[in-house]
Amino acid sequence: MAIGDECTLRIVGRFQGQNIVNTMHYKILEQSSSELDILDQLCGAWENTHKSLWRSNHNQHYTLVGLKAFRKTGVAKTPAAKSIGQDGTVAEEPASSFIGRTITLYVAGPDNARRGRLMLSGTSSTELDPDDGSLLTAAITAITALGVQLIQALVGVGDTWEPGLPSEGEKPWAGFVDAQGRETPSIIRSRRIREFFVG
Repeated sequence: MAIGDECTLRIVGRFQGQNIVNTMHYKILEQSSSELDILDQLCGAWENTHKSLWRSNHNQHYTLVGLKAFRKTGVAKTPAAKSIGQDGTVAEEPASSFIGRTITLYVAGPDNARRGRLMLSGTSSTELDPDDGSLLTAAITAITALGVQLIQALVGVGDTWEPGLPSEGEKPWAGFVDAQGRETPSIIRSRRIREFFVG
């Protein structure tokens, strides 16, 4: 059993000819699956729990390509890849690919600088204020709801994973306690990966 081990899950999308990758980390809280299957089960639980809301927060020109999961700490596990290949569901004019929406993920504890971030491409032009380019209130509310869902524990058949910030040096694992969409868009050119295939 690998209870307490940390795992890395990458959410791979494609928008306007660019691969868009977001990374989340999970700690195994409960495990009934084998080390051969636990990361595949993680991908399946993420898809079952989050796919619908993820797609509804992305423009129709964005494609959720799939998921990849790897061991970060602990005993050896078989990596997993899950193809999805479904588009976003927002039928609006897309904004430029480098304009992203940021969800800040907060952890408990005194270190206020330690937090996670998800930067979402697949933005629609209708989510942005035409005067200053900031996210409109409805868009902030929508991505905050996505963030709140993403910080909940994932539950499979006999397996449970907690999302959070991975251990780093002397800093221990820290589970997420809150999520908030940011008003100011992010510029995410540096987060592009040219070749990131699933499967």
